[in-house]
Amino acid sequence: MLTTLAALYALVWPIPAITTGQQPPAALPSAVEAAPIPPMTETQKKALIIVMQDAACTGQRDVFLHAEQYKTAFSDNPHLLARFLNLFCQGFLLSPEFANLPPEVKASLERLASIAARINELFPTREQHRHEFARLSRDGQKEQDFLQQYCMQTAAIDWNRENTRNAARFRLYYAEFFTRPDIRRLISSKAYSTKKRQASLINRAFNDAQYRLRHEPPVPARATPQEQEAITRYIGRFYLAWSIALLEQPDAPITFTDLGTDALPQDLQEQISRDWKSGHPYSPKTSRLILEKTGLSMDEHLGLLGSKFACLLETMEPEAYRRLNLQPSDPDNIVSRLSLSVEQRKRLRNETSKLLLQDWRQNGIPSHL
Repeated sequence: MLTTLAALYALVWPIPAITTGQQPPAALPSAVEAAPIPPMTETQKKALIIVMQDAACTGQRDVFLHAEQYKTAFSDNPHLLARFLNLFCQGFLLSPEFANLPPEVKASLERLASIAARINELFPTREQHRHEFARLSRDGQKEQDFLQQYCMQTAAIDWNRENTRNAARFRLYYAEFFTRPDIRRLISSKAYSTKKRQASLINRAFNDAQYRLRHEPPVPARATPQEQEAITRYIGRFYLAWSIALLEQPDAPITFTDLGTDALPQDLQEQISRDWKSGHPYSPKTSRLILEKTGLSMDEHLGLLGSKFACLLETMEPEAYRRLNLQPSDPDNIVSRLSLSVEQRKRLRNETSKLLLQDWRQNGIPSHL
Protein backbone atom coordinates (compact mmCIF):
# COMPACT_ATOMS: atom_id res chain seq x y z
CA MET A 1 0.00 0.00 0.00
CA LEU A 2 1.39 3.37 -1.01
CA THR A 3 1.09 6.88 0.36
CA THR A 4 3.21 9.95 -0.42
CA LEU A 5 5.49 9.05 2.45
CA ALA A 6 5.83 5.47 1.26
CA ALA A 7 6.86 6.51 -2.21
CA LEU A 8 9.26 9.17 -0.96
CA TYR A 9 10.96 6.75 1.39
CA ALA A 10 11.02 3.85 -1.04
CA LEU A 11 12.60 5.95 -3.77
CA VAL A 12 15.74 6.35 -1.69
CA TRP A 13 15.51 3.07 0.17
CA PRO A 14 13.15 0.64 -1.58
CA ILE A 15 12.20 -2.38 0.51
CA PRO A 16 10.16 -5.41 -0.60
CA ALA A 17 7.46 -5.05 2.01
CA ILE A 18 4.12 -3.35 2.56
CA THR A 19 5.06 0.11 3.84
CA THR A 20 3.83 3.58 4.46
CA GLY A 21 7.20 4.84 5.54
CA GLN A 22 6.16 7.07 8.43
CA GLN A 23 9.19 8.74 10.00
CA PRO A 24 9.51 10.17 13.50
CA PRO A 25 8.31 13.78 13.16
CA ALA A 26 10.96 16.48 13.36
CA ALA A 27 10.42 19.64 15.35
CA LEU A 28 8.57 22.49 13.70
CA PRO A 29 10.79 25.26 12.29
CA SER A 30 11.78 27.79 14.91
CA ALA A 31 9.83 30.50 13.13
CA VAL A 32 6.68 28.51 13.63
CA GLU A 33 7.53 27.64 17.22
CA ALA A 34 8.22 31.28 18.12
CA ALA A 35 4.56 32.25 18.38
CA PRO A 36 1.43 30.33 19.38
CA ILE A 37 -0.21 28.70 16.39
CA PRO A 38 -3.93 29.43 16.13
CA PRO A 39 -6.07 26.31 15.78
CA MET A 40 -7.64 25.54 12.43
CA THR A 41 -11.20 26.66 11.94
CA GLU A 42 -13.80 23.98 11.34
CA THR A 43 -13.87 24.97 7.65
CA GLN A 44 -10.11 24.57 7.38
CA LYS A 45 -10.17 21.26 9.23
CA LYS A 46 -12.91 19.89 6.98
CA ALA A 47 -11.00 21.09 3.93
CA LEU A 48 -7.84 19.34 5.12
CA ILE A 49 -9.65 16.04 5.55
CA ILE A 50 -11.17 16.27 2.06
CA VAL A 51 -7.88 17.32 0.42
CA MET A 52 -6.13 14.30 1.95
CA GLN A 53 -8.93 12.01 0.78
CA ASP A 54 -8.76 13.40 -2.76
CA ALA A 55 -5.00 12.87 -2.90
CA ALA A 56 -5.39 9.28 -1.72
CA CYS A 57 -7.98 8.64 -4.43
CA THR A 58 -5.71 10.11 -7.11
CA GLY A 59 -2.77 7.95 -6.08
CA GLN A 60 -4.69 4.72 -5.55
CA ARG A 61 -6.49 5.02 -8.89
CA ASP A 62 -3.12 4.87 -10.62
CA VAL A 63 -2.08 1.88 -8.52
CA PHE A 64 -5.20 -0.05 -9.52
CA LEU A 65 -5.01 0.97 -13.19
CA HIS A 66 -1.43 -0.34 -13.38
CA ALA A 67 -1.69 -3.08 -10.78
CA GLU A 68 0.60 -5.60 -12.49
CA GLN A 69 3.45 -3.11 -12.80
CA TYR A 70 3.03 -1.84 -9.24
CA LYS A 71 3.40 -5.38 -7.90
CA THR A 72 7.12 -5.10 -8.63
CA ALA A 73 7.47 -1.35 -8.10
CA PHE A 74 9.78 -1.84 -5.12
CA SER A 75 12.18 -4.02 -7.10
CA ASP A 76 11.80 -3.97 -10.88
CA ASN A 77 9.76 -0.83 -11.57
CA PRO A 78 10.92 1.83 -9.09
CA HIS A 79 10.09 4.56 -11.63
CA LEU A 80 6.45 3.89 -10.77
CA LEU A 81 7.13 5.07 -7.23
CA ALA A 82 8.33 8.41 -8.60
CA ARG A 83 5.23 8.68 -10.76
CA PHE A 84 2.99 7.71 -7.85
CA LEU A 85 4.59 10.30 -5.59
CA ASN A 86 4.10 12.98 -8.24
CA LEU A 87 0.45 12.05 -8.87
CA PHE A 88 -0.34 11.80 -5.18
CA CYS A 89 1.13 15.22 -4.38
CA GLN A 90 -0.60 16.81 -7.37
CA GLY A 91 -3.81 15.30 -5.95
CA PHE A 92 -3.54 17.63 -2.94
CA LEU A 93 -3.30 20.68 -5.17
CA LEU A 94 -6.09 19.60 -7.52
CA SER A 95 -8.64 19.08 -4.75
CA PRO A 96 -11.48 21.64 -4.89
CA GLU A 97 -10.97 22.23 -1.16
CA PHE A 98 -7.29 23.16 -1.48
CA ALA A 99 -8.13 26.89 -1.50
CA ASN A 100 -9.72 26.58 1.96
CA LEU A 101 -6.60 25.26 3.69
CA PRO A 102 -4.53 27.38 6.10
CA PRO A 103 -1.84 29.35 4.21
CA GLU A 104 0.96 27.41 5.93
CA VAL A 105 -0.46 24.06 4.79
CA LYS A 106 -1.05 25.29 1.25
CA ALA A 107 2.51 26.57 0.98
CA SER A 108 3.95 23.31 2.34
CA LEU A 109 1.87 21.18 -0.04
CA GLU A 110 2.90 23.34 -2.97
CA ARG A 111 6.55 22.85 -2.03
CA LEU A 112 5.98 19.10 -1.62
CA ALA A 113 4.32 18.85 -5.03
CA SER A 114 7.19 20.77 -6.61
CA ILE A 115 9.71 18.42 -5.00
CA ALA A 116 7.75 15.37 -6.14
CA ALA A 117 7.58 16.67 -9.71
CA ARG A 118 11.34 17.23 -9.77
CA ILE A 119 12.01 13.78 -8.29
CA ASN A 120 9.86 12.24 -11.00
CA GLU A 121 11.72 14.22 -13.67
CA LEU A 122 15.13 13.39 -12.24
CA PHE A 123 14.52 9.73 -11.47
CA PRO A 124 15.84 8.16 -14.71
CA THR A 125 19.21 9.88 -14.18
CA ARG A 126 19.28 9.93 -10.39
CA GLU A 127 22.66 8.17 -10.23
CA GLN A 128 24.22 11.04 -12.18
CA HIS A 129 22.47 13.61 -9.98
CA ARG A 130 22.64 11.78 -6.67
CA HIS A 131 23.43 14.85 -4.54
CA GLU A 132 20.43 16.74 -5.90
CA PHE A 133 18.28 13.63 -5.57
CA ALA A 134 19.34 13.22 -1.94
CA ARG A 135 18.65 16.89 -1.21
CA LEU A 136 15.19 16.67 -2.79
CA SER A 137 14.38 13.54 -0.82
CA ARG A 138 15.36 15.17 2.45
CA ASP A 139 13.48 18.37 1.59
CA GLY A 140 10.39 16.26 0.92
CA GLN A 141 10.78 14.59 4.28
CA LYS A 142 11.06 17.97 5.99
CA GLU A 143 7.75 19.03 4.45
CA GLN A 144 6.15 15.79 5.65
CA ASP A 145 7.50 16.39 9.15
CA PHE A 146 6.17 19.96 9.12
CA LEU A 147 2.71 18.82 8.00
CA GLN A 148 2.67 16.10 10.67
CA GLN A 149 3.49 18.57 13.44
CA TYR A 150 1.35 21.45 12.18
CA CYS A 151 -1.79 19.39 11.57
CA MET A 152 -1.46 17.65 14.91
CA GLN A 153 -1.01 20.91 16.82
CA THR A 154 -3.70 22.94 15.06
CA ALA A 155 -6.33 20.32 14.25
CA ALA A 156 -5.44 17.16 16.22
CA ILE A 157 -5.10 15.36 12.86
CA ASP A 158 -2.31 12.81 12.54
CA TRP A 159 -1.12 13.57 9.00
CA ASN A 160 0.80 10.32 8.54
CA ARG A 161 -1.84 8.07 10.04
CA GLU A 162 -4.68 9.78 8.16
CA ASN A 163 -2.86 9.29 4.85
CA THR A 164 -2.41 5.62 5.70
CA ARG A 165 -6.08 5.29 6.63
CA ASN A 166 -7.33 6.97 3.46
CA ALA A 167 -5.27 4.79 1.14
CA ALA A 168 -6.30 1.64 3.00
CA ARG A 169 -10.01 2.49 3.06
CA PHE A 170 -10.05 3.41 -0.62
CA ARG A 171 -8.49 0.04 -1.45
CA LEU A 172 -11.00 -1.80 0.73
CA TYR A 173 -14.00 0.02 -0.74
CA TYR A 174 -12.76 -0.55 -4.28
CA ALA A 175 -12.35 -4.28 -3.63
CA GLU A 176 -15.73 -4.53 -1.92
CA PHE A 177 -17.44 -2.97 -4.95
CA PHE A 178 -16.57 -6.04 -7.02
CA THR A 179 -17.91 -8.44 -4.37
CA ARG A 180 -21.46 -7.05 -4.63
CA PRO A 181 -23.87 -9.60 -6.12
CA ASP A 182 -25.20 -7.15 -8.72
CA ILE A 183 -21.70 -6.27 -9.87
CA ARG A 184 -20.66 -9.92 -10.00
CA ARG A 185 -23.66 -10.60 -12.25
CA LEU A 186 -22.66 -7.73 -14.52
CA ILE A 187 -19.09 -8.98 -14.77
CA SER A 188 -20.25 -12.45 -15.78
CA SER A 189 -22.64 -11.13 -18.45
CA LYS A 190 -21.73 -10.83 -22.10
CA ALA A 191 -22.56 -7.14 -22.01
CA TYR A 192 -19.41 -6.49 -19.97
CA SER A 193 -17.02 -8.51 -22.11
CA THR A 194 -15.79 -5.44 -24.01
CA LYS A 195 -12.87 -3.33 -22.82
CA LYS A 196 -15.01 -0.20 -22.98
CA ARG A 197 -17.64 -1.65 -20.63
CA GLN A 198 -14.95 -3.01 -18.32
CA ALA A 199 -13.30 0.40 -18.15
CA SER A 200 -16.67 1.95 -17.35
CA LEU A 201 -17.18 -0.51 -14.50
CA ILE A 202 -13.73 0.19 -13.09
CA ASN A 203 -14.51 3.91 -13.15
CA ARG A 204 -17.75 3.21 -11.27
CA ALA A 205 -15.72 1.33 -8.66
CA PHE A 206 -13.36 4.29 -8.29
CA ASN A 207 -16.24 6.72 -7.85
CA ASP A 208 -17.96 4.42 -5.37
CA ALA A 209 -14.76 4.08 -3.31
CA GLN A 210 -14.22 7.85 -3.31
CA TYR A 211 -17.83 8.47 -2.24
CA ARG A 212 -17.59 5.97 0.61
CA LEU A 213 -14.26 7.37 1.72
CA ARG A 214 -15.83 10.81 1.90
CA HIS A 215 -19.08 9.84 3.64
CA GLU A 216 -18.70 6.66 5.69
CA PRO A 217 -17.98 7.35 9.37
CA PRO A 218 -15.18 5.66 11.34
CA VAL A 219 -15.97 2.12 12.45
CA PRO A 220 -15.78 1.59 16.23
CA ALA A 221 -13.87 -1.45 17.48
CA ARG A 222 -16.27 -4.17 18.68
CA ALA A 223 -13.86 -6.86 19.85
CA THR A 224 -12.70 -7.21 23.43
CA PRO A 225 -9.23 -5.88 24.31
CA GLN A 226 -7.97 -9.47 24.46
CA GLU A 227 -9.35 -10.24 21.01
CA GLN A 228 -7.89 -7.03 19.59
CA GLU A 229 -4.50 -7.94 21.02
CA ALA A 230 -4.71 -11.41 19.47
CA ILE A 231 -5.62 -9.88 16.09
CA THR A 232 -2.74 -7.39 16.12
CA ARG A 233 -0.31 -10.17 17.06
CA TYR A 234 -1.61 -12.31 14.22
CA ILE A 235 -1.21 -9.43 11.76
CA GLY A 236 2.36 -8.98 12.98
CA ARG A 237 3.11 -12.62 12.20
CA PHE A 238 1.39 -12.19 8.83
CA TYR A 239 3.54 -9.15 8.06
CA LEU A 240 6.71 -11.04 8.89
CA ALA A 241 5.75 -14.06 6.80
CA TRP A 242 4.66 -11.89 3.86
CA SER A 243 7.83 -9.77 3.92
CA ILE A 244 10.13 -12.78 4.20
CA ALA A 245 8.34 -14.50 1.33
CA LEU A 246 8.73 -11.42 -0.88
CA LEU A 247 12.42 -11.30 -0.07
CA GLU A 248 13.17 -14.96 -0.61
CA GLN A 249 10.85 -15.71 -3.54
CA PRO A 250 9.60 -12.43 -5.01
CA ASP A 251 8.08 -14.05 -8.11
CA ALA A 252 6.40 -17.00 -6.40
CA PRO A 253 2.78 -17.04 -5.18
CA ILE A 254 2.58 -16.25 -1.47
CA THR A 255 0.90 -19.00 0.51
CA PHE A 256 0.38 -19.43 4.25
CA THR A 257 -0.18 -22.58 6.25
CA ASP A 258 0.01 -21.87 9.97
CA LEU A 259 0.41 -18.40 11.45
CA GLY A 260 -1.33 -19.28 14.70
CA THR A 261 -4.98 -18.32 14.42
CA ASP A 262 -6.25 -20.22 17.47
CA ALA A 263 -6.57 -17.11 19.66
CA LEU A 264 -8.60 -15.20 17.06
CA PRO A 265 -12.41 -14.83 17.19
CA GLN A 266 -14.07 -17.87 15.61
CA ASP A 267 -15.60 -16.03 12.65
CA LEU A 268 -12.25 -14.49 11.76
CA GLN A 269 -10.50 -17.87 12.06
CA GLU A 270 -12.99 -19.38 9.64
CA GLN A 271 -12.67 -16.53 7.14
CA ILE A 272 -8.86 -16.69 7.19
CA SER A 273 -9.05 -20.43 6.61
CA ARG A 274 -11.26 -19.86 3.56
CA ASP A 275 -8.81 -17.26 2.24
CA TRP A 276 -5.86 -19.62 2.50
CA LYS A 277 -7.72 -22.48 0.88
CA SER A 278 -8.59 -20.25 -2.05
CA GLY A 279 -4.99 -19.09 -2.40
CA HIS A 280 -5.52 -15.52 -1.14
CA PRO A 281 -3.32 -14.05 1.62
CA TYR A 282 -6.39 -12.11 2.76
CA SER A 283 -9.69 -11.12 1.19
CA PRO A 284 -11.90 -8.02 1.45
CA LYS A 285 -14.12 -10.03 3.82
CA THR A 286 -11.17 -10.61 6.15
CA SER A 287 -10.19 -6.95 5.99
CA ARG A 288 -13.79 -5.94 6.75
CA LEU A 289 -13.97 -8.30 9.75
CA ILE A 290 -10.72 -6.92 11.12
CA LEU A 291 -11.99 -3.37 10.60
CA GLU A 292 -15.18 -4.12 12.54
CA LYS A 293 -13.28 -5.78 15.37
CA THR A 294 -10.32 -3.38 15.76
CA GLY A 295 -11.42 -0.15 14.07
CA LEU A 296 -8.62 -0.56 11.50
CA SER A 297 -8.69 -2.51 8.25
CA MET A 298 -6.06 -5.11 7.37
CA ASP A 299 -4.29 -2.66 5.06
CA GLU A 300 -4.21 -0.02 7.80
CA HIS A 301 -2.58 -2.45 10.23
CA LEU A 302 -0.06 -3.53 7.59
CA GLY A 303 0.68 0.06 6.64
CA LEU A 304 1.38 1.05 10.24
CA LEU A 305 3.62 -1.98 10.68
CA GLY A 306 5.44 -0.96 7.54
CA SER A 307 5.95 2.46 9.05
CA LYS A 308 7.70 0.92 12.03
CA PHE A 309 9.80 -1.19 9.69
CA ALA A 310 10.82 1.79 7.56
CA CYS A 311 11.74 3.88 10.61
CA LEU A 312 14.08 1.20 11.93
CA LEU A 313 15.54 -0.06 8.66
CA GLU A 314 18.55 2.26 8.56
CA THR A 315 19.72 0.97 11.94
CA MET A 316 20.64 -2.28 10.21
CA GLU A 317 22.47 -0.70 7.28
CA PRO A 318 26.02 -0.61 8.76
CA GLU A 319 25.85 -4.35 9.51
CA ALA A 320 24.48 -5.04 6.01
CA TYR A 321 27.41 -3.15 4.46
CA ARG A 322 29.82 -5.20 6.59
CA ARG A 323 28.25 -8.54 5.71
CA LEU A 324 28.35 -7.75 2.00
CA ASN A 325 31.92 -6.46 2.20
CA LEU A 326 30.85 -3.06 0.89
CA GLN A 327 31.93 0.38 2.05
CA PRO A 328 29.80 3.54 2.18
CA SER A 329 31.25 6.02 -0.30
CA ASP A 330 29.71 9.18 1.17
CA PRO A 331 28.58 10.43 4.60
CA ASP A 332 25.12 10.95 3.10
CA ASN A 333 23.38 7.55 3.12
CA ILE A 334 21.26 8.33 0.07
CA VAL A 335 24.24 9.48 -1.98
CA SER A 336 26.18 6.43 -0.86
CA ARG A 337 23.44 4.04 -1.99
CA LEU A 338 23.09 5.73 -5.36
CA SER A 339 26.85 5.38 -5.83
CA LEU A 340 26.46 1.60 -5.80
CA SER A 341 25.59 -0.43 -8.87
CA VAL A 342 21.96 -1.51 -9.32
CA GLU A 343 22.87 -5.06 -8.30
CA GLN A 344 24.79 -3.87 -5.22
CA ARG A 345 21.85 -1.67 -4.17
CA LYS A 346 19.52 -4.61 -4.48
CA ARG A 347 21.80 -6.82 -2.38
CA LEU A 348 22.20 -4.09 0.26
CA ARG A 349 18.44 -3.49 0.38
CA ASN A 350 17.67 -7.19 0.75
CA GLU A 351 20.36 -7.78 3.37
CA THR A 352 19.24 -4.81 5.46
CA SER A 353 15.63 -5.96 5.28
CA LYS A 354 16.57 -9.51 6.24
CA LEU A 355 18.50 -8.31 9.27
CA LEU A 356 15.56 -6.29 10.59
CA LEU A 357 13.07 -9.08 9.89
CA GLN A 358 15.33 -11.52 11.74
CA ASP A 359 15.52 -9.09 14.66
CA TRP A 360 11.73 -8.83 14.79
CA ARG A 361 11.36 -12.60 14.56
CA GLN A 362 13.77 -13.14 17.46
CA ASN A 363 12.96 -10.20 19.71
CA GLY A 364 9.33 -9.47 18.88
CA ILE A 365 7.55 -6.94 16.69
CA PRO A 366 7.19 -3.39 18.08
CA SER A 367 3.64 -2.22 18.57
CA HIS A 368 2.29 -0.30 15.58
CA LEU A 369 -0.72 1.21 17.37
